[in-house]
Amino acid sequence: MLNPRLPAIWYGADYNPEQWPEAVWAEDVRLIQRAAMNCATIGVFSWVLLQPGPDRWDFGWFDRVIEGLAGGGLSVILATPTAAPPAWLCRAHPEILPVDAGGRRLWWGSRRHYCPNSPAYREAAREIACRLAERYGAHPSVVLWHIDNEYGKVCYCDQCATAFRSWLQDRYGSLPALNDAWRTAFWSQAYDDWEEILPPRATPSFHNPGQVLDFRRFVSDSYLGCFLEQKAVIRDHSPQVPVTTNFMGWFKGADYWSWAPHLDVISWDSYPPPGAPPYLPAAWHDLMRSLKRQPFLLMEQSPSQVNWMPCNRPHPPGALRLQSMQTLARGADGICYFQFRQSSGGPEQFHAGIVPHAGAERSRVFAEVAELGAQLHSLGSRTTGAEIRARVAIVFDWASWWAMEQPPMITAELSYREEILRYYRAFWSLNVAVDFVRPTDPLDRYAMVVAPVLRIVTEEIAGNFERFVRGGGALLLTFGSGLTDGNDRAHLGGYPGLLRELFGIWIEELDPLCDDAAEQAGGTVGECTCRRWCDAIHLEGATALATYRSGFCAGLPAITEHRCGEGKALYIGTAPDDAALAALLAGYAAPLDITAPLQVPSGVEAVQRWSGGQPLTWVLNHTRDEATIRLPEPVRDLLTGRDLAGDVQLASQDALLLGSLED
Repeated sequence: MLNPRLPAIWYGADYNPEQWPEAVWAEDVRLIQRAAMNCATIGVFSWVLLQPGPDRWDFGWFDRVIEGLAGGGLSVILATPTAAPPAWLCRAHPEILPVDAGGRRLWWGSRRHYCPNSPAYREAAREIACRLAERYGAHPSVVLWHIDNEYGKVCYCDQCATAFRSWLQDRYGSLPALNDAWRTAFWSQAYDDWEEILPPRATPSFHNPGQVLDFRRFVSDSYLGCFLEQKAVIRDHSPQVPVTTNFMGWFKGADYWSWAPHLDVISWDSYPPPGAPPYLPAAWHDLMRSLKRQPFLLMEQSPSQVNWMPCNRPHPPGALRLQSMQTLARGADGICYFQFRQSSGGPEQFHAGIVPHAGAERSRVFAEVAELGAQLHSLGSRTTGAEIRARVAIVFDWASWWAMEQPPMITAELSYREEILRYYRAFWSLNVAVDFVRPTDPLDRYAMVVAPVLRIVTEEIAGNFERFVRGGGALLLTFGSGLTDGNDRAHLGGYPGLLRELFGIWIEELDPLCDDAAEQAGGTVGECTCRRWCDAIHLEGATALATYRSGFCAGLPAITEHRCGEGKALYIGTAPDDAALAALLAGYAAPLDITAPLQVPSGVEAVQRWSGGQPLTWVLNHTRDEATIRLPEPVRDLLTGRDLAGDVQLASQDALLLGSLED
């Protein structure tokens, strides 16, 4: 449960009353209630109105907003407005403004126009967070603090350079240690003075990869420092209210694993592009749930159009409900929107709102939002706090992502996220629940762990993997893994480096396949088409399950298996076609009793959460056709209250939530 003060599914929206005359506010509260919402997020971009100038504060209007919401029985998610410093602050302290890699100052007039390592910015941010917490921290309607908004703009200014050096000193202790970690002997890059070290600004040729990797870690830590400073001052005045910030799914700019322990609730913003395949938001939700292994809050989704999409198409009828049901199925205990009332001007005036420019009374979108709200309200707290019991984990590692896609790349056609998604998509098609994990996380709760393109492997990671396999687990590793250490220095002696013995192979050469080139492979696991990459594998105790039949690696193993202790280590040295990959994973999952919660037609998603020892099964029809769902025993659809048995017809874009007949 996200907060016992709101013991139900959270349902609300980002509400910006400052964009509208005060005469509209009472009508807004009525419409929020009519949409069956129970919470609203306020203050996200209100800095200049709360603090019109130095030592000038105006909380009167904000008091009236909060009291109006509270009077309507609505809870408040209270944001700190620090993502958009006001113009007066930027003029007084221009060093607040960020600098790009080419040395250009980026100006105000948008948002996210600040350097996370600016002392002046941090002081101002702490002050307004403190003022808000002092005034509203004990208010009975405040159920969650929302710090800043979508952290992540990179700055390369001199303040960042100074902070980066301090960060490096803490990490390495000495310049000789740093020079060794970065292999600075190459290209005469060795440093004799800390002041010589810069952020990876624009250079004539490639950057040092160790420097770039550390800078990415530093940027993530810098923003985390901003968050923690605001959290600390809020805690002083509002100790009982949980604190969050809104993540952005598979966002490259921050390592969310390192952030997650510091958030009381994981929240994030989901904006799948129009026509996105349903496994894409499912994967995003699963990563967010996995960060703390607890229910999350969807802080933002669009009720329809998204203004920054290349083609700003509306959600078709029914899509919003199905998308929201998938969010709940994948672990959410709350769903909110950006935003409640569509802006009449500004950069996001054509981003959809629950109340559109045409008004609520004639709006299809408002009607759909309200209908969904009524259905969620009827569920009460039956689904809140429910867990997903996954027996499969996929390793998601920000450091490997950063390193693999840092120029010069082995191949520019390889996307870390796409390779993760290929394996996720295969499990999704099998309706097998998946957690995401760090490579150093305990793995004993899982039967199968998949680590796609895990470029960075340290001694700690290698030891963790070996314990998992020897204990009876099935570990699957792919091409591009075990190439480098924690500083992105190449492992010597053949890839996959520290994992050679565990997998019983060594890899001599890497053959990336470009321009959609393909080779063929086959063996005891069947035939497959190979794309993207082929490893030249040599056996050192492993068994070849498939062999390349063509190309540079013809005659060499493409897929291998090595038994180690009680478990198996499977290595896939290429990117098999989707059908072959799904068949391979299904073949390994079946003996481990990794199964779907319900057998359903292709394109129908079945996801199970557990509450009080009882399963709750969502069934979501993403196809364009009616689907027949065969139920093994009588159940109740908790969304409609109907009792169901035998064959059930599920319309396109429709959903079921199956519980026991006693529920």
